[in-house]
Amino acid sequence: MTKIIFILMLLFTFIASLQSCKDSKSKKPIEILAEASKDNDINIGNLNYKFTLPQDWYRIDTVLQNLYLCVLLNNDTTFLPRINIMTESMNGKSHNSYVNGTKLFLKNNMEGIQILENGKLFGSEKSCIWYSYNKTQNGVTRESIFYSVEINDISYNITAGFNQGGRRIYQKTVEDIVKSFRLE
Repeated sequence: MTKIIFILMLLFTFIASLQSCKDSKSKKPIEILAEASKDNDINIGNLNYKFTLPQDWYRIDTVLQNLYLCVLLNNDTTFLPRINIMTESMNGKSHNSYVNGTKLFLKNNMEGIQILENGKLFGSEKSCIWYSYNKTQNGVTRESIFYSVEINDISYNITAGFNQGGRRIYQKTVEDIVKSFRLE
């Protein structure tokens, strides 16, 4: 039973990342996965990326509906920090334009979204733009930070999510993980 719950948890973490890119208000998770697997702009580029993870974090790589999924997590049952990584073509857009488009899509296509802060992540040799947002659904708020690392017209989208209050506790750790991102 624990294995089934864990797999479902991974699926919903994955679905949350897809919802930042695709309209899924009225679709079932399996429909979202099937639709995303047909999108030629997702899962492109070098999918062999590495991170330096803190000792209490671990990585799970899997494939669901022909979509590669990488999830970074730890066992904190209070704030449930989860990081997922997906790639998407920027289709010739500037990095700022691409990231602004993701924010606009969130605000226009998902209920309960509140964009909070944004900036650039320094200390990385790669171009990294981020923004934080909250999503409230059925009275429950999930805090998130979206990082876009741009390499060769591909955005490596790194989305971190936490239960309410977790962003404050985990943001530095997540930034260190994002700064360690590299392609092999």
